[in-house]
Amino acid sequence: METILSLSKRRKMGRLETRILLWMVGLLCLLTSGLRAAELEVTARRLNLRSGPGTRYRILGQVRRGDRFPILTSRRGWYQIRLPDGRKAWVIGSLVRRLPSPPPQAPSPSSPSSSTPGMEGKRTPPPPPPDMVLIPAGVFLMGSADGEQDERPPHRVRLNAFYIDKYEVTNAQYKAFMQATGHAAPRYWKDKRFALPTAPVVGVTWYDARDYCRWRGKRLPTEAEWERAARGPDGYLWPWGNSYKEGYANVEGDADGYRYTAPVGSFEKGKTVEGVYDMAGNVWEWVADWYESTYYLSSPSDNPTGPPTGTLRGLRGGSWIFAPLLTRSTNRNANPPDNAYISIGFRCAQTP
Repeated sequence: METILSLSKRRKMGRLETRILLWMVGLLCLLTSGLRAAELEVTARRLNLRSGPGTRYRILGQVRRGDRFPILTSRRGWYQIRLPDGRKAWVIGSLVRRLPSPPPQAPSPSSPSSSTPGMEGKRTPPPPPPDMVLIPAGVFLMGSADGEQDERPPHRVRLNAFYIDKYEVTNAQYKAFMQATGHAAPRYWKDKRFALPTAPVVGVTWYDARDYCRWRGKRLPTEAEWERAARGPDGYLWPWGNSYKEGYANVEGDADGYRYTAPVGSFEKGKTVEGVYDMAGNVWEWVADWYESTYYLSSPSDNPTGPPTGTLRGLRGGSWIFAPLLTRSTNRNANPPDNAYISIGFRCAQTP
Protein backbone atom coordinates (compact mmCIF):
# COMPACT_ATOMS: atom_id res chain seq x y z
CA MET A 1 0.00 0.00 0.00
CA GLU A 2 2.85 2.38 0.92
CA THR A 3 4.53 1.64 -2.38
CA ILE A 4 1.38 2.51 -4.35
CA LEU A 5 0.86 5.75 -2.38
CA SER A 6 4.51 6.77 -2.79
CA LEU A 7 4.32 6.14 -6.53
CA SER A 8 1.14 8.20 -6.76
CA LYS A 9 2.75 11.08 -4.86
CA ARG A 10 5.82 10.98 -7.09
CA ARG A 11 3.62 11.11 -10.17
CA LYS A 12 1.73 14.12 -8.81
CA MET A 13 5.00 15.84 -7.91
CA GLY A 14 6.35 15.09 -11.36
CA ARG A 15 3.32 16.65 -13.00
CA LEU A 16 3.61 19.69 -10.72
CA GLU A 17 7.29 20.14 -11.51
CA THR A 18 6.53 19.87 -15.22
CA ARG A 19 3.86 22.56 -14.94
CA ILE A 20 6.22 24.85 -13.02
CA LEU A 21 8.94 24.31 -15.62
CA LEU A 22 6.56 25.07 -18.48
CA TRP A 23 5.34 28.18 -16.67
CA MET A 24 8.92 29.40 -16.20
CA VAL A 25 9.75 28.78 -19.86
CA GLY A 26 6.65 30.69 -20.93
CA LEU A 27 7.53 33.60 -18.64
CA LEU A 28 11.07 33.69 -20.02
CA CYS A 29 9.74 33.77 -23.60
CA LEU A 30 7.40 36.63 -22.69
CA LEU A 31 10.19 38.64 -21.08
CA THR A 32 12.58 38.16 -23.96
CA SER A 33 10.10 38.54 -26.82
CA GLY A 34 10.65 42.29 -27.00
CA LEU A 35 14.45 42.15 -26.88
CA ARG A 36 16.38 43.22 -29.96
CA ALA A 37 19.77 41.94 -30.96
CA ALA A 38 22.68 43.99 -29.65
CA GLU A 39 24.33 46.19 -32.27
CA LEU A 40 27.75 47.68 -32.88
CA GLU A 41 28.89 50.74 -34.83
CA VAL A 42 32.08 50.97 -36.85
CA THR A 43 34.41 53.70 -35.51
CA ALA A 44 37.29 53.28 -37.98
CA ARG A 45 37.26 55.04 -41.35
CA ARG A 46 37.49 51.63 -43.02
CA LEU A 47 37.26 48.21 -41.39
CA ASN A 48 37.97 44.81 -42.92
CA LEU A 49 35.36 42.07 -42.76
CA ARG A 50 36.94 38.68 -42.14
CA SER A 51 35.78 35.10 -42.44
CA GLY A 52 36.91 34.28 -38.89
CA PRO A 53 37.97 35.89 -35.59
CA GLY A 54 41.55 36.86 -36.44
CA THR A 55 43.77 38.63 -38.95
CA ARG A 56 44.84 35.33 -40.49
CA TYR A 57 41.34 34.80 -41.88
CA ARG A 58 40.31 35.83 -45.39
CA ILE A 59 39.10 39.40 -46.01
CA LEU A 60 35.51 39.40 -47.28
CA GLY A 61 35.15 43.13 -47.87
CA GLN A 62 35.12 46.45 -46.02
CA VAL A 63 32.67 48.60 -44.09
CA ARG A 64 32.87 52.28 -43.21
CA ARG A 65 32.67 54.50 -40.14
CA GLY A 66 29.13 54.80 -38.81
CA ASP A 67 27.85 51.54 -40.32
CA ARG A 68 25.81 49.51 -37.81
CA PHE A 69 25.31 45.76 -37.62
CA PRO A 70 23.62 43.27 -35.27
CA ILE A 71 26.01 41.24 -33.13
CA LEU A 72 25.71 37.46 -33.34
CA THR A 73 28.52 36.40 -30.98
CA SER A 74 31.99 37.38 -29.80
CA ARG A 75 35.32 35.58 -29.43
CA ARG A 76 38.79 36.67 -28.32
CA GLY A 77 38.17 40.38 -28.90
CA TRP A 78 36.31 39.90 -32.19
CA TYR A 79 32.62 40.25 -33.01
CA GLN A 80 30.65 38.17 -35.47
CA ILE A 81 28.06 40.35 -37.22
CA ARG A 82 25.24 39.87 -39.70
CA LEU A 83 25.47 41.87 -42.92
CA PRO A 84 22.38 43.35 -44.65
CA ASP A 85 22.37 40.54 -47.23
CA GLY A 86 22.28 37.89 -44.50
CA ARG A 87 25.94 36.86 -44.64
CA LYS A 88 28.04 36.61 -41.49
CA ALA A 89 31.45 38.20 -40.96
CA TRP A 90 33.92 39.00 -38.18
CA VAL A 91 35.29 42.44 -37.17
CA ILE A 92 37.93 43.35 -34.61
CA GLY A 93 36.48 44.78 -31.41
CA SER A 94 38.98 47.61 -31.00
CA LEU A 95 37.66 49.42 -34.10
CA VAL A 96 33.96 49.30 -33.23
CA ARG A 97 31.79 50.37 -30.33
CA ARG A 98 29.01 48.30 -28.88
CA LEU A 99 25.75 50.25 -28.81
CA PRO A 100 23.54 50.28 -25.71
CA SER A 101 20.83 47.64 -25.90
CA PRO A 102 17.35 49.14 -26.36
CA PRO A 103 14.81 48.36 -23.62
CA PRO A 104 12.48 45.36 -24.13
CA GLN A 105 9.35 46.18 -26.08
CA ALA A 106 6.24 44.53 -24.77
CA PRO A 107 3.77 43.35 -27.43
CA SER A 108 1.04 45.90 -27.98
CA PRO A 109 -2.38 44.55 -26.96
CA SER A 110 -3.97 46.47 -29.82
CA SER A 111 -1.81 44.88 -32.49
CA PRO A 112 -2.36 41.31 -33.76
CA SER A 113 0.02 38.65 -32.49
CA SER A 114 2.66 37.51 -34.93
CA SER A 115 1.45 33.98 -34.29
CA THR A 116 -2.12 34.71 -35.32
CA PRO A 117 -2.76 32.82 -38.59
CA GLY A 118 -3.49 35.06 -41.55
CA MET A 119 -2.66 38.31 -39.75
CA GLU A 120 0.97 38.77 -40.78
CA GLY A 121 1.54 42.13 -42.48
CA LYS A 122 -2.08 43.22 -41.90
CA ARG A 123 -1.30 45.94 -39.34
CA THR A 124 -2.14 49.39 -40.65
CA PRO A 125 0.70 51.85 -39.95
CA PRO A 126 -0.25 54.93 -37.90
CA PRO A 127 -0.58 58.27 -39.69
CA PRO A 128 2.77 59.71 -40.82
CA PRO A 129 4.63 62.33 -38.79
CA PRO A 130 4.31 65.96 -39.91
CA ASP A 131 5.83 66.65 -43.33
CA MET A 132 6.17 62.96 -44.13
CA VAL A 133 4.16 60.73 -46.46
CA LEU A 134 3.16 57.12 -45.87
CA ILE A 135 4.16 54.74 -48.65
CA PRO A 136 2.10 51.58 -48.10
CA ALA A 137 3.54 48.08 -48.21
CA GLY A 138 3.38 46.34 -51.57
CA VAL A 139 5.14 45.19 -54.71
CA PHE A 140 6.45 47.41 -57.50
CA LEU A 141 8.58 47.05 -60.63
CA MET A 142 12.06 48.45 -60.00
CA GLY A 143 14.44 49.39 -62.81
CA SER A 144 13.87 49.83 -66.53
CA ALA A 145 14.52 47.75 -69.62
CA ASP A 146 14.95 50.97 -71.63
CA GLY A 147 17.32 52.75 -69.26
CA GLU A 148 21.04 52.54 -68.62
CA GLN A 149 22.75 49.21 -68.07
CA ASP A 150 22.72 49.59 -64.28
CA GLU A 151 18.91 49.96 -64.35
CA ARG A 152 18.51 46.46 -65.78
CA PRO A 153 16.88 44.08 -65.50
CA PRO A 154 13.55 45.44 -64.31
CA HIS A 155 12.48 43.27 -61.38
CA ARG A 156 9.68 43.01 -58.87
CA VAL A 157 10.44 44.25 -55.36
CA ARG A 158 8.34 43.86 -52.23
CA LEU A 159 8.64 46.60 -49.61
CA ASN A 160 7.28 47.04 -46.13
CA ALA A 161 5.42 50.27 -45.43
CA PHE A 162 7.60 53.30 -44.72
CA TYR A 163 7.42 57.06 -44.32
CA ILE A 164 9.41 59.47 -46.48
CA ASP A 165 9.92 63.22 -46.13
CA LYS A 166 7.51 65.23 -48.22
CA TYR A 167 10.32 67.70 -49.03
CA GLU A 168 14.10 67.71 -49.28
CA VAL A 169 15.87 68.79 -46.08
CA THR A 170 16.20 72.59 -46.11
CA ASN A 171 18.93 74.97 -45.01
CA ALA A 172 16.77 76.07 -42.07
CA GLN A 173 16.31 72.49 -40.88
CA TYR A 174 20.00 71.72 -41.26
CA LYS A 175 20.91 74.90 -39.37
CA ALA A 176 18.83 73.69 -36.42
CA PHE A 177 20.76 70.41 -36.52
CA MET A 178 24.10 72.25 -36.52
CA GLN A 179 23.07 74.45 -33.60
CA ALA A 180 21.79 71.51 -31.55
CA THR A 181 24.72 69.17 -32.12
CA GLY A 182 27.72 71.32 -33.02
CA HIS A 183 27.96 69.53 -36.36
CA ALA A 184 30.25 71.28 -38.82
CA ALA A 185 28.74 73.42 -41.57
CA PRO A 186 28.56 71.76 -44.97
CA ARG A 187 30.55 72.87 -47.95
CA TYR A 188 29.09 75.94 -49.72
CA TRP A 189 27.19 76.87 -46.54
CA LYS A 190 28.09 80.55 -46.97
CA ASP A 191 27.54 80.60 -50.73
CA LYS A 192 24.74 83.11 -51.28
CA ARG A 193 23.50 81.25 -54.35
CA PHE A 194 22.26 78.42 -52.13
CA ALA A 195 21.58 80.24 -48.85
CA LEU A 196 17.79 80.65 -48.95
CA PRO A 197 16.39 79.08 -45.74
CA THR A 198 13.69 77.19 -47.65
CA ALA A 199 16.07 75.88 -50.32
CA PRO A 200 17.47 72.36 -49.99
CA VAL A 201 20.77 72.11 -48.15
CA VAL A 202 23.66 71.25 -50.50
CA GLY A 203 27.31 70.37 -50.06
CA VAL A 204 26.51 67.57 -47.62
CA THR A 205 28.38 64.28 -47.60
CA TRP A 206 26.62 60.95 -47.19
CA TYR A 207 27.84 60.93 -43.58
CA ASP A 208 26.34 64.39 -42.97
CA ALA A 209 23.01 63.22 -44.35
CA ARG A 210 23.08 60.05 -42.25
CA ASP A 211 23.90 61.99 -39.07
CA TYR A 212 21.10 64.50 -39.65
CA CYS A 213 18.56 61.73 -40.19
CA ARG A 214 19.67 59.97 -37.01
CA TRP A 215 19.36 63.23 -35.08
CA ARG A 216 15.75 63.43 -36.26
CA GLY A 217 15.10 59.83 -35.26
CA LYS A 218 14.94 58.88 -38.93
CA ARG A 219 17.23 57.32 -41.54
CA LEU A 220 18.14 57.63 -45.19
CA PRO A 221 15.76 55.80 -47.55
CA THR A 222 17.02 52.70 -49.28
CA GLU A 223 17.42 52.92 -53.03
CA ALA A 224 14.35 50.72 -53.49
CA GLU A 225 12.26 52.86 -51.12
CA TRP A 226 13.34 56.02 -52.91
CA GLU A 227 12.41 54.65 -56.33
CA ARG A 228 9.03 53.39 -55.12
CA ALA A 229 8.24 56.79 -53.60
CA ALA A 230 9.28 58.56 -56.81
CA ARG A 231 7.34 56.29 -59.16
CA GLY A 232 4.17 56.29 -57.12
CA PRO A 233 1.60 53.50 -57.02
CA ASP A 234 1.33 53.46 -60.83
CA GLY A 235 5.05 52.94 -61.50
CA TYR A 236 5.62 56.10 -63.57
CA LEU A 237 9.02 56.91 -65.07
CA TRP A 238 8.72 60.45 -63.67
CA PRO A 239 6.84 61.41 -60.52
CA TRP A 240 3.95 62.81 -62.59
CA GLY A 241 3.80 60.39 -65.54
CA ASN A 242 5.73 58.54 -68.21
CA SER A 243 7.12 61.54 -70.13
CA TYR A 244 9.12 64.59 -69.13
CA LYS A 245 7.18 67.86 -68.85
CA GLU A 246 8.94 71.21 -68.87
CA GLY A 247 8.17 73.31 -65.83
CA TYR A 248 7.51 70.30 -63.60
CA ALA A 249 11.03 70.14 -62.13
CA ASN A 250 14.11 72.26 -61.51
CA VAL A 251 16.71 71.09 -64.06
CA GLU A 252 19.60 72.62 -66.03
CA GLY A 253 19.04 76.10 -67.41
CA ASP A 254 16.59 78.64 -66.05
CA ALA A 255 13.54 78.02 -68.22
CA ASP A 256 11.85 76.59 -65.12
CA GLY A 257 12.31 79.93 -63.35
CA TYR A 258 15.31 79.00 -61.20
CA ARG A 259 18.96 79.38 -62.05
CA TYR A 260 20.13 77.47 -58.97
CA THR A 261 18.24 75.50 -56.32
CA ALA A 262 14.55 76.25 -55.83
CA PRO A 263 12.69 76.45 -52.51
CA VAL A 264 11.40 72.98 -51.71
CA GLY A 265 7.85 72.32 -52.88
CA SER A 266 8.01 74.96 -55.64
CA PHE A 267 6.80 72.58 -58.36
CA GLU A 268 3.26 71.64 -57.42
CA LYS A 269 2.62 69.85 -60.72
CA GLY A 270 5.77 67.79 -60.27
CA LYS A 271 4.78 66.07 -57.02
CA THR A 272 3.92 62.38 -56.90
CA VAL A 273 0.39 61.04 -56.65
CA GLU A 274 1.05 60.42 -52.96
CA GLY A 275 2.23 63.99 -52.38
CA VAL A 276 6.05 63.78 -52.35
CA TYR A 277 7.75 66.86 -53.85
CA ASP A 278 10.96 67.34 -55.87
CA MET A 279 11.72 63.68 -56.50
CA ALA A 280 12.84 64.89 -59.94
CA GLY A 281 15.43 67.64 -60.11
CA ASN A 282 16.42 70.36 -57.64
CA VAL A 283 19.15 68.28 -55.90
CA TRP A 284 20.50 64.76 -56.14
CA GLU A 285 19.51 62.84 -53.02
CA TRP A 286 21.69 60.45 -51.05
CA VAL A 287 20.23 57.02 -50.36
CA ALA A 288 21.37 54.51 -47.76
CA ASP A 289 22.73 51.83 -50.10
CA TRP A 290 26.19 51.12 -51.37
CA TYR A 291 26.13 51.33 -55.17
CA GLU A 292 26.96 48.44 -57.47
CA SER A 293 26.21 48.67 -61.21
CA THR A 294 25.29 44.96 -61.46
CA TYR A 295 23.33 44.77 -58.20
CA TYR A 296 19.98 44.23 -59.93
CA LEU A 297 21.21 40.94 -61.38
CA SER A 298 21.15 39.29 -57.95
CA SER A 299 19.36 41.65 -55.57
CA PRO A 300 16.80 40.16 -53.17
CA SER A 301 13.13 40.67 -53.95
CA ASP A 302 12.08 41.58 -50.40
CA ASN A 303 13.22 44.90 -48.89
CA PRO A 304 16.62 45.11 -50.64
CA THR A 305 19.22 47.25 -48.88
CA GLY A 306 22.02 47.21 -51.43
CA PRO A 307 25.39 45.46 -51.47
CA PRO A 308 27.04 44.81 -48.08
CA THR A 309 30.12 46.86 -48.96
CA GLY A 310 31.36 49.23 -51.63
CA THR A 311 33.17 52.46 -52.41
CA LEU A 312 30.24 54.56 -53.70
CA ARG A 313 26.89 55.47 -52.15
CA GLY A 314 23.77 55.84 -54.24
CA LEU A 315 22.27 59.11 -55.48
CA ARG A 316 18.84 59.57 -57.01
CA GLY A 317 16.65 62.17 -58.68
CA GLY A 318 18.81 64.44 -60.84
CA SER A 319 19.35 68.11 -60.03
CA TRP A 320 19.18 71.75 -61.08
CA ILE A 321 22.47 71.45 -62.97
CA PHE A 322 21.73 68.22 -64.89
CA ALA A 323 19.70 67.34 -67.99
CA PRO A 324 16.01 66.36 -67.72
CA LEU A 325 16.70 62.79 -68.85
CA LEU A 326 18.63 62.17 -65.63
CA THR A 327 15.57 62.99 -63.54
CA ARG A 328 13.89 59.71 -64.49
CA SER A 329 12.82 57.84 -61.37
CA THR A 330 14.79 54.76 -62.43
CA ASN A 331 18.05 56.60 -63.11
CA ARG A 332 20.93 55.62 -60.82
CA ASN A 333 23.95 57.68 -59.84
CA ALA A 334 26.64 57.37 -57.17
CA ASN A 335 29.52 59.20 -55.52
CA PRO A 336 32.07 58.51 -52.79
CA PRO A 337 30.30 58.99 -49.44
CA ASP A 338 32.66 61.77 -48.37
CA ASN A 339 31.99 63.78 -51.53
CA ALA A 340 30.12 67.09 -51.18
CA TYR A 341 28.83 69.06 -54.15
CA ILE A 342 26.57 71.97 -55.03
CA SER A 343 23.94 69.67 -56.51
CA ILE A 344 23.72 67.04 -53.73
CA GLY A 345 21.23 67.06 -50.86
CA PHE A 346 18.92 64.50 -49.26
CA ARG A 347 15.66 63.67 -47.55
CA CYS A 348 14.90 61.22 -44.73
CA ALA A 349 12.76 58.13 -44.33
CA GLN A 350 11.36 56.38 -41.28
CA THR A 351 10.07 52.93 -40.40
CA PRO A 352 6.53 52.96 -38.91
